[in-house]
Parts: sequence; C-alpha cells; structure tokens
Amino acid sequence: TEGATPGDKTLWEHRYQTVEVREEDILDRSTIATKNGDNRISVETVCTPALYKVGGKMLRCCMVTHWPLEVKTQMEANTTYMTALLECSPYPLCFFTFDGHLITCNPAARQVFGKTIWLQSDIFGMG
Repeated sequence: TEGATPGDKTLWEHRYQTVEVREEDILDRSTIATKNGDNRISVETVCTPALYKVGGKMLRCCMVTHWPLEVKTQMEANTTYMTALLECSPYPLCFFTFDGHLITCNPAARQVFGKTIWLQSDIFGMG
C-alpha cells in the first residue's frame, strides 16, 4: 500500500499469514488514529478469518475489529459489578435463553431449586 512504512507492511504480512493462511485468530493491543486524525486511542484489535458472500461466491477474508480499551475496561467493570449483585442477592435469580435453557443462577437459586436446574420447566413445571 502506498505510504505504508516497512513496519506496517511487516505487520500486515504477519496478519495475512496468521489469519488467512493458518486460519488462526490474532489479538493485539495498539493505538489507532481517531476519525479526524488529531488523536490516537488505545485499542484491542481482533483479526479473525471469515467468509464473505459476493454474488453467490464465497470469499475468504480477514475481519478486523477494534475495541477501544476504555470501553472494554468499562464493560468489564460493569460485568464485575453485575456479577457481584447476582451472587450476593438473597433472592433466587435464574437467567434463561429464550428457548428456556439455563444460562446461570445465583447461590440462592441453587439453594432453593437444587443444583440440577437445566430448563425453566425444571422450576415451573412447564414441560
């Protein structure tokens, strides 16, 4: 690519070999320019192999996703907080998928319903 440094070219060649040839994911931390180009932000970059359908033909490609570390840190903090609330609640709480399969439940629910909860019907008798 025009204007790319030798380091940039080496990085993209490494990504190509890892993702496209060996079909492995890459997880990197780096900095990228903001949209206006005035600032740089720290991001976690995920490169993963993908298939893309164009005109009935499947093409192999590399999907690149950038997550700003600030956002990731906030999401992890929120997850930690919500997990603590769930675990400390004295009320039995269970979370299920839309088709009724258990995602998780807190210690109060395990104490009330036992450790063999797999479906909503195990609790509500809707089988």
